[in-house]
Amino acid sequence: MAGLAAGCSLGRPAAGPDPSLIAENSDLVQALKKLPTKQAAALVLRHYHGYTNREIAAALGVPEQTVASRLGAARKQLQAVLGR
Repeated sequence: MAGLAAGCSLGRPAAGPDPSLIAENSDLVQALKKLPTKQAAALVLRHYHGYTNREIAAALGVPEQTVASRLGAARKQLQAVLGR
């Protein structure tokens, strides 16, 4: 995952799904592994940990629009890979 901006912390993440529910070989996990690191980082921070785009942008040291672009590209690629 891309590094956090110097001196920036996201704090405690929201509770994510029970890890035992996500099999290592699940289609979603495999699709996430195919994403570029920066896209995967934004997607995991947003949808797994529940951070806002603004929080993600501050943590990664990028503009909010960059986060939105990465999320959009990641979702599009996941849809293509998962056939949904």
